[in-house]
Amino acid sequence: MLLSSLNNVNTQALLNITDIYSLKQLINEPTRETPVSTTLIDVIFASHLDNVSCSGVSHVGISYHSLIHVFSNISLPSAVKGSSTVSYRQFKNFDHNRFRSDILAQSWADVMGIDNPNEMWLKWRSLFLEVCDLHAPLCTKHVRASKSSWITSELKNLMYQRDRLKIKALRTGNPSNWSNFKTLHNEVNNAVKNVKKSYYYKTFETYNENSCKT
Repeated sequence: MLLSSLNNVNTQALLNITDIYSLKQLINEPTRETPVSTTLIDVIFASHLDNVSCSGVSHVGISYHSLIHVFSNISLPSAVKGSSTVSYRQFKNFDHNRFRSDILAQSWADVMGIDNPNEMWLKWRSLFLEVCDLHAPLCTKHVRASKSSWITSELKNLMYQRDRLKIKALRTGNPSNWSNFKTLHNEVNNAVKNVKKSYYYKTFETYNENSCKT
């Protein structure tokens, strides 16, 4: 009913909800066609259209429902501790029409010949990703691990001095150097606690009326 200007009660309720949350419906052509009806009942909603590369409908003959799809631009995730690369899909040369054409050319009938739903899904996924890999290949990128927002240049300098004192104490074995290292080590620990406390206090104060950012 989304294609009709005369929406029924349920359709209007759906549109009201999407309006409340500022969502945009991306599919704008029929997704279920039969000999007697043409309707748009398979939908994709997005809140940030700037992140959407493309969306559309591919009329694959698995059922009366056509395949709907969306590709989203997302920022590369920060590296997990101990990791230096992330994987992402490259859309630089992506051609929407060629993608749809290749999707349609896949042997979707093979999916319908499988009785086990889990195996059906794996076969469907394999056919779909085969085309994705052709038009938006997976790439890897080296990334730097994210830094703690609360670390200041002064704190980094103190940590640097502490580490140098430890190296000096290890090399010389001098009790005085060990004593200096211990003093600065404790000073750095206290500074870390104070800096983190100050950072989070100011941040919570700044976003005090914004539960999402808090």
